Amino acid sequence: MNWGLMTGLVLLCPMGCGSPPQASKPIPQVRPAQFADPESSEHPLDLGSNWADVEGVLSAEQTESAAQANTSDTPVAWSDQPQHALVLQTFSEDFNGAVANTYIQQLGTLLPSHRHHLHTHIDGSGSMALYGAYEGWDDPKAPADAKTLSEIQINGKRLFGPIIRTDIERQRRPDEYSDLELISVWSRHPNMRAIYALEIELWGDFQSNEWPPERRRAKAMERVSQLRQQGFDAYCHHDERRELSTITVGLFSEAAINPQSGIPDPNLARLHEQFPIRLINGEELRMPIQRGGSAQNVKPIRSRLIKVPRP
Repeated sequence: MNWGLMTGLVLLCPMGCGSPPQASKPIPQVRPAQFADPESSEHPLDLGSNWADVEGVLSAEQTESAAQANTSDTPVAWSDQPQHALVLQTFSEDFNGAVANTYIQQLGTLLPSHRHHLHTHIDGSGSMALYGAYEGWDDPKAPADAKTLSEIQINGKRLFGPIIRTDIERQRRPDEYSDLELISVWSRHPNMRAIYALEIELWGDFQSNEWPPERRRAKAMERVSQLRQQGFDAYCHHDERRELSTITVGLFSEAAINPQSGIPDPNLARLHEQFPIRLINGEELRMPIQRGGSAQNVKPIRSRLIKVPRP
């Protein structure tokens, strides 16, 4: 690995890599909630600044229901797999979660029957106040809870604005990453603007039931170990949201490609010659190309540069 090259990158168009991925913050994927009446959605009340306006003004029916409810403070349990939750409110640049925590504490006081479903999440954009932990979006509790929450009113106004769904991955500490994982390179190069690697294999189940998550991840780690024994700087990345494991070789910066000539650095060119095709579950697949009205399987799936994901 030649880290002396770590300065500015234009991806290798002549070698079929396409344009470099655009930089993005690690925000979660969100999906619209199912509202009973989405047209009547109000902006959520600002409980942080207007708490006096809403405290103690629930209807008698809501107060009675809350008094009889389970007020357990047991936190929502999360696993290493992506979780599904409802987003009640987002707070940009609340990177320590203080605002979100205050918000859900106030909500828990206001709505004790829902207290044990409330929790927070922090990501690269800020924090979120979340509700529930669902097994998937086919879990009937998710739309039912979204409908219940959207109908809660105080002084004739809906307490929550549009409630959206989100997929959340538990944030791991730096010491939880294996050195076989691609994401671990940031702990050694925290000041780099961007790092790229050559993606040479993808492993996934693709609804075949042959590669469940544990087997897929284990196979990816095995492939990385094999490639390292052969002398390659190999890594894997597990994308549980897409249910894929990616195998990469090499680490490059923007200087890996000459921006004027498009000529790659010799190290990158050498790797591209050794791994010209991106394998899918260990096999070479070819994409059909339409020519003269008929499909011809003549185009292999090329290896490509990808941006190293951030923790």
